Order: sequence, then structure tokens, then C-alpha cells
Amino acid sequence: MIDHNRILSVLKEDATFIGIEDYFRAAVLLPLLWFNNQFHVLFEERSANIKQGGEICFPGGKFEPEKDHNFKDTALRETCEELNIDENLIEYYGYQGLMVAPMGAAIDCFVGRIHLDSIKDINFVKSEVEKIFTIPLQWFIDNEPEIYGVNVKVENFIQLPDGQLKTILPVKELNLPQRYQKPWGNKQHKVLVYRTNHGTLWGLTARIVYDFAKRLR
Repeated sequence: MIDHNRILSVLKEDATFIGIEDYFRAAVLLPLLWFNNQFHVLFEERSANIKQGGEICFPGGKFEPEKDHNFKDTALRETCEELNIDENLIEYYGYQGLMVAPMGAAIDCFVGRIHLDSIKDINFVKSEVEKIFTIPLQWFIDNEPEIYGVNVKVENFIQLPDGQLKTILPVKELNLPQRYQKPWGNKQHKVLVYRTNHGTLWGLTARIVYDFAKRLR
């Protein structure tokens, strides 16, 4: 039986994201290097033959419970695997926060310093990473991103490969208001963009580095 004490035991004062288990869980590291008397942010360009190929990102990936005790482990493990470096080279700085994307992903973001003097010393994994580059952290502190938007809407159906529509929320059967038979929401989601000499930095990666730079201002 659920009693008073049981209810109190599951309610915590710290922030809890309700429904987080329904999201794709991943973790990334915002990697910093120190050279030329300043911090630089390291970025990857994803290999063309993998998902979201050609896009600029931070090292990271999916939480794997058989390998990772927590999301910090995920971020550090993926960074070491993708950049082909030893974990001893990474000085962990701290937890930046949880970013929730409207596409159904929840990403834990961490910050750390790679103790190398140059990215020329990084023999990254070519099957996952096309190239790596750095941009001075100060550049993001001094420059605001461009702001655009995408329209996010909710539909109660999906389109099958043959073009037919499959209902995934039976609005009529559940006797829900008629307005939910059509797409709803239509909320504009902010998209941040940095134009750099290395390509366009946008989306989740841009949001992470923007948040970090904003805190440092």
C-alpha cells in the first residue's frame, strides 16, 4: 500500500525531468585546449559515411549501460574513442547541464580540458571523424550567433514508406477534442548559427557553446 511516507520519499527538492526515459539519452564533452596563451574549443566534423555526416559537433554519443556508470563516463569514453586519446589526458572541469532537444533527445553536457599543445598530436578515428579544428573560446564570448527558427508541430499520424498514413494516436476512439485530429502546436524553435572559417556551426552544438560562452561573459 502507498502511504504518506512513501509519497514523500519519491518527491525530491532537486530538479527532475519527468518523462526523461522516453528520450534518446546521450552525452557530449565540450573539449578545451590551451595554447597561444588562451583557451580554444575543439570541434569535430563527422565523417560522411555516418549519421549526420559532414556536420560539426562535439565528441560524444549514446549512453551505454554496459560500459558507462553515468553520463560523465559516456562523454569521456566517447571523446577518447573518437579522438583516439588516453583518458589521462583529459582534465574534467564539470557538468554544464542537461539540454533537451525538440527532436526527442536529452543530452548531458560536460566540459573538460585536453592536455595537449596542438591538435596535430591527435590521431583521430577516420571512420567517425572527417577532421578536427579549434576556435578560440574568446571568439564565442565576443561574437553573438545568428538566430533563425524552425517550426515544430505535433501530428497524430505517421507516413509509411508506401505513402499511406498510419494513426498513432486514435483521437476519435479516445473521444479527444476534434482539434487534435489535425497537426497542432506549430511552435517556433530557436536555431542558433555561427558562421566560421571551418564551416557552419549550428543546432545543438551551437547552443552548447553559446550557453558556455554566455556564462563566461
